[in-house]
Amino acid sequence: MKQLTEYLAIEREILEYFGFDYGAYEGSIPLDDYTNVYWTLPDGEAGSVRYCDYEKADLYDDDAIHAEIEIFLHEDLEKSVCRGAEYTMIVVSLESGPILRIFDNAKERKPEHEEKAITPEPIDPYPAHTALAALFQGEDPANDDIYTAELAVVEEFESLKAKLEAVQS
Repeated sequence: MKQLTEYLAIEREILEYFGFDYGAYEGSIPLDDYTNVYWTLPDGEAGSVRYCDYEKADLYDDDAIHAEIEIFLHEDLEKSVCRGAEYTMIVVSLESGPILRIFDNAKERKPEHEEKAITPEPIDPYPAHTALAALFQGEDPANDDIYTAELAVVEEFESLKAKLEAVQS
């Protein structure tokens, strides 16, 4: 039958888009279009997916009105959350078995702390120098400049190095 052949070819294209592989899982899993809802993964990719059909829903409020369904995890499936450039396919668990639900990435809601760009703290390229400077600062309250303390350590090192070279020659 031509329609079945076309349907299976389209299904194969969809699964390839997501890089989904049934692995050793027996049987196929039906597809379901959920691109019209707002959604989130509140517990990461091993928990559940929450979704609601209105944009202003607080998907992170446990008491808010939204639907929630467990992500289907099975040892024979390589992954249960498959992210594409524009869409994400999630294998969810229903009473009748697993189903592949496709969500629109533009409608994914992330917690506020994830949506804001996180600027990492600057890394001290000379942590030992900073520690030495802290020691010097503890001994001499007037010396609160890290670089002054560092300079003192370098000068002491150079002095000791010169004495060692004199003794060796």
